[in-house]
Amino acid sequence: MKHYPLKRIFHMSAHDAEQAVESEYQSRKDSPSTIQWHFPLGQWPLFCCITSDLAARVEKILSLELQISQLWNRLPGAARTHYLFNLLLAEVVATNEIEGIHSTRREVAEALDNTSGTQHKRFHEFSQLYFRLANDERIEFPTTLTGIRQQYDQLLGDEIGAEDELDGELFRASTVTITDGQRQIHRGVESEAAIHQLLNEFLETVNSSEDNRLIRILASHFMFEFVHPFYDGNGRMGRFLLSVALRERLSPATALTISRQLAEDKAKYYKAFTTTEDPMNRGEVTFFVEVMADVILNAQQYLLEELQMKSHQCEKLEQRVAELTNSPEQALSVSLTDNEIGTLFVLAQVRLFGPDYGIKLEHVADTIGKEKRTARKYLAELEAQGLATPTNRRPLRFQLAPAGVDLLGLEPTEH
Repeated sequence: MKHYPLKRIFHMSAHDAEQAVESEYQSRKDSPSTIQWHFPLGQWPLFCCITSDLAARVEKILSLELQISQLWNRLPGAARTHYLFNLLLAEVVATNEIEGIHSTRREVAEALDNTSGTQHKRFHEFSQLYFRLANDERIEFPTTLTGIRQQYDQLLGDEIGAEDELDGELFRASTVTITDGQRQIHRGVESEAAIHQLLNEFLETVNSSEDNRLIRILASHFMFEFVHPFYDGNGRMGRFLLSVALRERLSPATALTISRQLAEDKAKYYKAFTTTEDPMNRGEVTFFVEVMADVILNAQQYLLEELQMKSHQCEKLEQRVAELTNSPEQALSVSLTDNEIGTLFVLAQVRLFGPDYGIKLEHVADTIGKEKRTARKYLAELEAQGLATPTNRRPLRFQLAPAGVDLLGLEPTEH
């Protein structure tokens, strides 16, 4: 039997709709496969039914993660690093876009470089935290209310306007409402005491070691956004915390594709909130969790298709590099050493997997395991041969020149 929202069951019932809903509600709430929380939506405590459809979604997510990992592990190091960096840029732009904040991938990259003065300062800390996530650095999920506030200040402190500064002990002290431009669609929790109470339940949900961790993490995202503890930045903060929590169970690549997918599925995302908050659905978060699971599945499918295509391109590139290394007199129209060919291979990986404005000198050096001055010498020779070109002087970045692209047999790549 299909698992319908209680509101729909009410409207589907030909006779005694109230009794039909009450009976179904009690059946769902008392089921051994139901998770319940001390998190009230009006008079109803939040609960999630682990339906067969939801269980199948979770199983598929874990299965796709294995496929992603297999493809991921075949990629050379520079390809993995710069693909994650590319995902990071898209993720920051997407989470801003959901909130109507315009930013570009280049702005985010420049904020990470921190070389553009005050113009991009507001992106710096925000981007740095995502950068740590992309680099697989462990970011501890907050365990206390103070920890949430500290994470918020670090993530968004420079971006919050004076009119939205927090006026409570840790969070907002006044009411906040959200509109769609015409009508109110959500009213945040009223008092700071209530914010504290519900955020403690949120923290316990995410940090619990109980079974069904992925389901609990997805339900916790609803909790945080429902509470709306800040005047501004709730969406971006909530999605960042979601990515941090998901990183515990999923790959960095998947965790860094959530906001991009939510931006595409924005209407479904918002509808999932309103469905759960509808009083006639009596606090059931099942449908929200299903939508979020679908978001992850769509993100994974995107990653798989990208990685399959790029893995094929990388195999062809490795074959070409092997030809250049093993038979340089036949394959090369220029004279290059093995180290210079290796450096060329790094630039090619960046072209296939990274952003389209090159790689820093120090990152080239780290990748090939040489000192910066040695890497600079190799790059100077590639530049002299017309195979590489600088894209920036401060910081110094390089990318393949058209002749390098032709030499390696690469196809035009869109980012």
